[in-house]
Amino acid sequence: MKKLAVVVMAMVFALSFALAAYAADAPSDTAVVAKGDTKITLGGEIRFRGEYTSDRYDQLNSGTQYTSTTVTTTPLSTTSVTTNSGHIGVPGVVYPNNDHQSYFDGRVRINMDAKVSDTVEGYIELESGTGNTSDTWTWGNTGANTTTGAAGSGATGVYTSSNSKAGSVFIRQAWIQYAQPMYGVKVGHQLLILGNGLFFDHTKFGDDAIVVFVNPLKNFTIAGLDAQFRQGTVPAGTLVADTSNAYVLLAAYKGDKFNVSGDISAVNDQAYAPGTPVHLWNFGLRADGQAGPVTLRGDLELQTGNVIIPTAGVSNGRVKGWAGLAGVDWKIGQFKVTGEFAYGSGKAGNDTSSDMPQFVTSLGADQHYTYVYEYRVKSGAGAVSTGLSNTTYVKLGAAVDITKQVSAESFLYWLNASKAVALNDAGVTVGPDGVAHSPNYSRNLGWELDAKVTYAFAKNLKYWVEGGYFWTGAAYNYRTGQTTYVNATAPGPAITTTTYSFSRDNAWAARHGIQLNF
Repeated sequence: MKKLAVVVMAMVFALSFALAAYAADAPSDTAVVAKGDTKITLGGEIRFRGEYTSDRYDQLNSGTQYTSTTVTTTPLSTTSVTTNSGHIGVPGVVYPNNDHQSYFDGRVRINMDAKVSDTVEGYIELESGTGNTSDTWTWGNTGANTTTGAAGSGATGVYTSSNSKAGSVFIRQAWIQYAQPMYGVKVGHQLLILGNGLFFDHTKFGDDAIVVFVNPLKNFTIAGLDAQFRQGTVPAGTLVADTSNAYVLLAAYKGDKFNVSGDISAVNDQAYAPGTPVHLWNFGLRADGQAGPVTLRGDLELQTGNVIIPTAGVSNGRVKGWAGLAGVDWKIGQFKVTGEFAYGSGKAGNDTSSDMPQFVTSLGADQHYTYVYEYRVKSGAGAVSTGLSNTTYVKLGAAVDITKQVSAESFLYWLNASKAVALNDAGVTVGPDGVAHSPNYSRNLGWELDAKVTYAFAKNLKYWVEGGYFWTGAAYNYRTGQTTYVNATAPGPAITTTTYSFSRDNAWAARHGIQLNF
């Protein structure tokens, strides 16, 4: 009897795996409910990822100990003072440096597309997150306090941790569209992007906007856009303007072997900074064409405008940024080889004017080109996810479909700041000689190698592993030591010499994930 039970359990176990495998390989049918002419389509996405990063927030050598202590020694001179100032800290306290982070996150999307007729459509998409600018929840969060987990636990008993629901649900898209063959209008919260997204890409969370479009020719579209970015953010009764709007006029032509598009954008921000309006214009022109296995791509973005400075005696600033991109893709069998050059203007670290010479970008917190630089580490513009602002890069690499299920890609980047910056060197510490020393500015951002491998388990189900290693350049230096030598024995006035030591570490990140679309 026991043997029979074991055999039955084994058969059930094997059958369960067979059914699971069949379900994984079976086509995913999207649910459709129809009533009269109305068709409602349901869809969505479930994604889970795990990531490990090193020196993401702090590019000082991992394991380095730094101190703010001042010591007195006498090397090579009558008097010498050495100041270690790698970080701001309590004098006399030694701090270890170990910037590593690892976590898992999850994201859920549910959407409904309602086609009431051939001309009327409504779309709603809900997305998980911990706020209206977050699309994920971190595994292990037990409440609003993600540092201590003090609130939100649903576990009772002796060990009261976790057993709580994950994240919240927000509206990612909600719009209505009325479209005739030659014209139409789309109103509501929608995902917006201009061209290749060098200047403007709000496809992560979307904006409240009205889009009016006409199609005078089959492959030619002209559209006008009015987007509301900000409203009602200053205290009531202050009589300070606070709105921010964008107005866009665009045209695009899609041919069989080439595409051309252009747009004019005007951003009117009444409170870019408190009491500081900015009026920005962006002119974009793009084209791509295919000749056999080769595709050529180009993008040019020019900016102008002004910054209104309310301070008396201070001149208004000028907006004068620009960016350009040129790329080539060459299809060779299963490989697609890519070469690309991109430039975005910048503002030098010692430029204290009111002007905005850097290429102004408005993007989402997504990977725009490199995986570590710009997406995980602050870029040449001094922040994360700033796109091409103050960045020049050369990209070379390839993507390949190894099998129907497996694909891979790898790219090497040379990175340079368009204007010299000191991203980690404040440089304002007054040394023992009483002189305020300037930062060690540099344009050298470094090199990065990225790679990604994707495996498709079944239809709409994929798993991937990706990562990048960033060899940081001198722009990421920390000033870890400052030594001042005072030679008092020399004839005449004492001779003072100051030397510095710098340190930095490379940054890297690796991530894997699984995603189901339905």
